[in-house]
Amino acid sequence: MKKKIFNYYAVIMTMFYFMYNVGLRYFNISGLFYRIIVYLLIVVNAIILIIFRKDIKYKDLLCTLYCFIWVFSKNLPQLFFAVSNIIIFFFTSPFKSKILKGCGGIAISLLLYVIFMFSYDENINEDFSRSNIHSNKHYYCENNYEAYVLTASAIDSYHFCIGIYRDILNIDDLIQISYNKASDVSYEEYDNFLNTHKCKLVGEVDESK
Repeated sequence: MKKKIFNYYAVIMTMFYFMYNVGLRYFNISGLFYRIIVYLLIVVNAIILIIFRKDIKYKDLLCTLYCFIWVFSKNLPQLFFAVSNIIIFFFTSPFKSKILKGCGGIAISLLLYVIFMFSYDENINEDFSRSNIHSNKHYYCENNYEAYVLTASAIDSYHFCIGIYRDILNIDDLIQISYNKASDVSYEEYDNFLNTHKCKLVGEVDESK
């Protein structure tokens, strides 16, 4: 029974990763407690994958799968979890196909990217989809709506977004759980929304708390 559990351990963990990052993509968890838990999970997961490498099934398949689904990672801790799995699967797999060798190259590139993010990015623990929101154009509005402007990259144009934002749990910087679902709109829609709804800059709301 114990051996069967470890046979499918990696499959189960991959399902949890996919469920949180894709199935629950509108829910975001952040904060110190969250980071500690995820990084501890990464260490424990790595130990299990290495110790029980002979028992774990579908390593080649899962390694290849992670090479495609890492792009769904919500934040850097989740990305690091995906990258660590690719690396471990690559080095513990007895048979390395051309696809698997390609995954090894992807893993190394992603690892360098993770190290770079840790070193230079101030928003490494934020939801990737919200890390480039312009603070001077981010508003909380009535009925749990929010409106903001973001850029996806240095060469990207502005994106104007309107959506729902709800704080489910917020304990200082220790842990925050929120629900946010937004859609891209035109500048005209964004501007009209701000003019027809009661809105405040997020910074002003935070200072009043």
